[in-house]
Amino acid sequence: MLNLAALAMRGPRQASAVLMVSGLLALLFFPAIGIGGVVVALLAMQLGFVRVFGPLVVAAAVVSAVVAVLIGPAAGLTFLQMIVLVWLPLVFFGAIIRQWGALWVGMQGLIVTGLVVTGSYYLFLTDATAWWAETLLAAFQVYSSEAAGNSGWLSEVNLLQLSQDLAPWMPGSVGVTVVLVSAACVLVGRWWQSKLFRPGAFAEEFRALTLGRSFAGLTALLAGAGMIGYLPFANMAIVAMVGLAFQGLAVAHSLIAVHYPKNGWLLGFYGLVLLWPQIAVVVLGCVGIADNWLSFRGARKVGH
Repeated sequence: MLNLAALAMRGPRQASAVLMVSGLLALLFFPAIGIGGVVVALLAMQLGFVRVFGPLVVAAAVVSAVVAVLIGPAAGLTFLQMIVLVWLPLVFFGAIIRQWGALWVGMQGLIVTGLVVTGSYYLFLTDATAWWAETLLAAFQVYSSEAAGNSGWLSEVNLLQLSQDLAPWMPGSVGVTVVLVSAACVLVGRWWQSKLFRPGAFAEEFRALTLGRSFAGLTALLAGAGMIGYLPFANMAIVAMVGLAFQGLAVAHSLIAVHYPKNGWLLGFYGLVLLWPQIAVVVLGCVGIADNWLSFRGARKVGH
């Protein structure tokens, strides 16, 4: 993968080619589009907004045209929209990190984006929960009609219940997806940038990651409002908590590197995270919030 990153850094044509391959691979395995996202983030962090925009446009146009020829114009347009939704925000996050020379600024930007996406459902829809219930039910019905039979949990009553259970939390789920996908691409892109141009810099920068007391305070306020029954704030609190969990993750990396430097401890820590992801997010989010005041890693950096 690092060789792929090095190839993309050679020039606009090579960058376009790498992004095209990523986009075409996504036809077979959609998460492969994330490889292109990492490359976009890397290019933006190293070269800036202007120089990454050209290869992105060329790759998106070529990939969508190929999809349109192979599957149909509607599919091509849909794939183009997906590429833009995944890649374009990463251009801005990467450019912000390049401008400020700091990872925490880009992380703040992607968390704000997740909050805006979540809040927009309540801002532009009369009833976000009802809209999601209808949307999910329609999607489940399509799936159930394609599945063999229509019994068990695929019955109409169960599909209706499932859609109603999931609907209240879908705005937050979309926001969390935005944060997780963007953060993964930015962090891996920053790591690649470090490996290519400043070996060891990413580890130092990530272990010092601090999102700031303003974000921590906002998350606490949203969580408090959500606990007393305000659903929009509860969904936004989930998004913000996931964002602060990255600071908690940075705290864990820093403390393990200082006190338990052997790789086994870090692998064990991630094993626990994967085993109980929901609990891990809450714990890491709380650690991230508290770190802004208690400074678990030592002296707190001022300014953010």
